[in-house]
Amino acid sequence: MKQVESDIAEFVIAAADERTAKGRVQCHASPEHVGLGSSSEHPGDDQELYRALSGNRDFLRLLRRSWEESQNCELGPWYSSIIELQNSREVTFTYFWEQTPFNSVKELRTNSHGGLPLFAFKKRFDRALIDELSDDEADVALCVHVVAAIQSGVPVAEALKELWATAEWQCDVERSEFNHYFARMHDPAAIRIPSVEFHSLALRGLKRLGHTEAESLYSEAIALYAHFHPHVEQTRVALGLPQIPRTEYSDIMDRYWDIRDSIEPARVQYLRRYFEECIQG
Repeated sequence: MKQVESDIAEFVIAAADERTAKGRVQCHASPEHVGLGSSSEHPGDDQELYRALSGNRDFLRLLRRSWEESQNCELGPWYSSIIELQNSREVTFTYFWEQTPFNSVKELRTNSHGGLPLFAFKKRFDRALIDELSDDEADVALCVHVVAAIQSGVPVAEALKELWATAEWQCDVERSEFNHYFARMHDPAAIRIPSVEFHSLALRGLKRLGHTEAESLYSEAIALYAHFHPHVEQTRVALGLPQIPRTEYSDIMDRYWDIRDSIEPARVQYLRRYFEECIQG
């Protein structure tokens, strides 16, 4: 870390405008992205330094190197950092570490969009955490936690997997509609759950929520796309769903949007109300 810090400091000093006697930049990191924070995170004097470094590929490579090396630190890696040019020749670093214990999400640094860092939900998923989160954050926490647990080989309760499957269904359908969703041989999160099992999880999840409209629509979608994908026909048969006539056109996506805004609240409400059941059974 010392060498990369020295390299970053040298770069910052060289890149800073001669008029920039001081300033700081906010940095954020995750496995998917390492970079500077948004322009709005850099008010006043910080704007000059931000503009000098923003979009500079050499600086971003150094920043990623810093994050990669920080994984060997006791509390690493860092997920947020502040690089401060205190005067024209002195640069200091402040790090916020993933492995630092936290009692409240309020202790965590938010990302460029004001959201909580996702690693927090991989580390913790308990009643106290869920009670602190907004509904949108709780829904994200559910997805992040389940995927991380399955990837790590940690057992996940069926109830929690069912709720997660309904969330993944919504995310994938809204990105690519039903045809792409059902064309997949595995779950949308790419953790290799066979589609037959995943579709069964989602349908049971909607039934668990008591959302009869969503359950009926999902069952219809399986029967509809069973005509086009053999693995979906396998799901239909396994679930005992009735056949429907083949059609090249359906308004099922429009009907999904009609009920879409009621599904997430139902999922989060169930998670909050039956949290212990969700993680144990």
